Amino acid sequence: QRGQPERVRLIQIAREWKTMDPDLAVLGPELVSQGLPIEAHIVGKSGPSSEHVRFHGVQRDVTQILGEADILLHMARMEPFGMPAIEAMASGAIPIVSNVGGLPWSVLDGVTGYVADFGDRRAVSRIVSELVGQIREKHSSFSRLRENALDRAKKEFNILENARRVGHYLESKAAQLSRKHRSEAYPFSFVGPVL
Repeated sequence: QRGQPERVRLIQIAREWKTMDPDLAVLGPELVSQGLPIEAHIVGKSGPSSEHVRFHGVQRDVTQILGEADILLHMARMEPFGMPAIEAMASGAIPIVSNVGGLPWSVLDGVTGYVADFGDRRAVSRIVSELVGQIREKHSSFSRLRENALDRAKKEFNILENARRVGHYLESKAAQLSRKHRSEAYPFSFVGPVL
């Protein structure tokens, strides 16, 4: 069918990609053997490249490769905040993440991406299969998912707005301290206008 992307691009970003479960080095070939038209890209320590799995090594800037991806697979064992998922959403890639640390907070399951149990290869395969079908058919549910993800990345994870929120939070906590425990620099200055 004309207009379909040749292959759907999955990416995994992790310095130590073997800490992911499932990791794309193993899952990629499995998905291809099931007939899914995908290509897998792994940013992190190099491993065994194949026809459908390409290692890019450790990269300082993943902007370009993330911008070309359709899906981010980030099934991390631990992730305190969820920055890879947020960067994916801001780049237009749909994140599939594990239910650890800050990932379920940064990705709203079924709304801005998907959250699966760490190590649940069957669930991840099912989600990827559904997304690949939606992408190739240009289905409205994928477009809606991408729009939701972009919107959340812009509104909820705007760096200036978050710095302002943190400043207000710290100032409110400092205000609750007795005078003898306050810093001489109190009240803090980082809740003022941004230049």
